Amino acid sequence: MVTVHKIATPETVDLHLELAGLGNRLQAKVVDLFWKWMPVAVIALGLTLLDMIGGRGLRVGGASTFATAALILLLFLYMVGWEIYFEMRWNGQTPGKRLAGVRVIDENGYPLSFRQVVIRNLVAFADMLPVFYFLGGVVVFASKKSQRLGDMAAGTLVVRERETGDPRQLWEGMTYLDVKDPVITIDRTHVERFTAADRKVLKVLFLREPEMDAQSLATLMHRIAVSYLELGGFEESLPTDPARQRQFLGELYLALREARI
Repeated sequence: MVTVHKIATPETVDLHLELAGLGNRLQAKVVDLFWKWMPVAVIALGLTLLDMIGGRGLRVGGASTFATAALILLLFLYMVGWEIYFEMRWNGQTPGKRLAGVRVIDENGYPLSFRQVVIRNLVAFADMLPVFYFLGGVVVFASKKSQRLGDMAAGTLVVRERETGDPRQLWEGMTYLDVKDPVITIDRTHVERFTAADRKVLKVLFLREPEMDAQSLATLMHRIAVSYLELGGFEESLPTDPARQRQFLGELYLALREARI
């Protein structure tokens, strides 16, 4: 059963996002656990071999206890920091989430904050109880928004990203995106300031364009263009021509889509 979550954005465009189910989340978690634990296993194996070659065996005592405590602390920071790093760097995705086609977003459509990422990953230790995210799975199944405890505490959702086909063909006749002369230069530093929710706004806008009257459409596109110009940190000015504003939003959508934002 597909669960859809509706977000009303400040741009007055409603987003209908498909929530990730247990299967998608489990797939992402298994892949992430593999990639997280693989370096740890390799290092542990290397240290064990060195210890065996040295012929000293496992040492005990005060120094060994301190070293063990330090290693446990480092392991904890690594396990939590791994997910935090990727979710911040990849706009709510980890290697596992990217493979499973899911992403973490703010439940109200705002950009995902560092605080939210930290909270959801710290509370993940409670979701693991009593073994392998059993409690988290039960909570996701019972939650109306398919949230685990970490998502509830952080105010986040995990949504599915299922887009197919040519991103230049949002609907028949979207030929203006093939214009050779870009309205505003868009590079990676601009793209990284946007989230999946921001891209969804543009997609919904373009899909609904044929249904809107010209005046309402021009007003809405201008509002979104001004907002996104500021959000992306663009230094160039927004063109006054509505057609060029429309082209800017189209080119921005393609940049976000191609960057898998």
